[in-house]
Amino acid sequence: MKEMVKQIVEDNGFKLYDIEISEENEHKYYRIYIQKKDGNSVNLDECAGVNRIISPIFDVEEPMSDAYFLEVSSPGIERPLKKLEHFKNSIGEIVKISMTDGSKIIGKLQDVTDEKINVKNKIISFSNIKKARTYFEWK
Repeated sequence: MKEMVKQIVEDNGFKLYDIEISEENEHKYYRIYIQKKDGNSVNLDECAGVNRIISPIFDVEEPMSDAYFLEVSSPGIERPLKKLEHFKNSIGEIVKISMTDGSKIIGKLQDVTDEKINVKNKIISFSNIKKARTYFEWK
C-alpha cells in the first residue's frame, strides 16, 4: 500500500514524507504527509487535491480493515524525524532529540552519516534516539 501511495503522491508532483496510522479518541486515522519535491511545505489546496485522488482508490483497496479517517497534510514546521532520510534532508536545521537514556539535545543538525548524526559537534548513534523532530524557536 505504501508504494502505491508513494507513486500517486510523486505522480502529482510531490514527495511522500511519511505515512502514519494512529488511533485518537476511539477513531483511527490514516495520515499521509507530503512535501513539495524541493522539501518546501504544501498548502491546504494541494493536500486536498492529493486526498481527492487517493480517497476513491482507498474505497476500492482499503488500507485498513477498520473504519478510518484519511488525512493528507504537511509534516509541519516541527516535523518528526523518523528515518535517516528525514535527518539528511534536515541538515542545517535546529532539531530536538530525546535520547533513549532520557536526556534531550537541542541544536543545529550538522551532518548525517550511515547510522550517526552530528548535533552541536556531538556524534549520536541513530539507535540511541528515542524521538526527534525539527525545532522552531517561537519568539
